[in-house]
Amino acid sequence: MAVLAYASASVEMPLILGPNTPPTLAVSIIQWFNDVDLTLRIKASAGALLQLVLTAGLVAFWLGGEKNYQGNI
Repeated sequence: MAVLAYASASVEMPLILGPNTPPTLAVSIIQWFNDVDLTLRIKASAGALLQLVLTAGLVAFWLGGEKNYQGNI
């Protein structure tokens, strides 16, 4: 689950592998937090909550899949 959470919220690899491509959600959130315009902090906070919900959803989906798979054995 730690690898799943890291993969969904990773910032370093998208910046290294694709600096000229459109950013992922995690990269956009970091850019919004580091922007000089303080009004983007609200957008970044909402994005961080969205990232948290997405990661929690992925973990719940994974655990549900494990439970369903173990029930079929």
